[in-house]
Amino acid sequence: MFATVRRYAGLSDTTVAALIDRAADIAIVLASVPGARGSHLIRTREGVSLVTVGTDESCLVESGRRFRAWVDTHVREFRAADEADVWVGVVVHQDLGAGT
Repeated sequence: MFATVRRYAGLSDTTVAALIDRAADIAIVLASVPGARGSHLIRTREGVSLVTVGTDESCLVESGRRFRAWVDTHVREFRAADEADVWVGVVVHQDLGAGT
């Protein structure tokens, strides 16, 4: 398993709100990527982060491409966003704990 974190900083409150309002739609787009295993859209102090998990690095690249294409079309305010800071790595531990 591989994971990636894409951090988008400096977004306006309007843009962040628009992304959050469409989070379910974004999840559908990301789930359609072959090899995708999960995604999380996280509101941060600086903007948003998108965490994706998949079977290999190529599906994470495709997830990032589809995310950017979808939001550029459906959340027009996002077009002005800078490119993300991106971290990619191998998942070495996955906690599927029984609860918190």
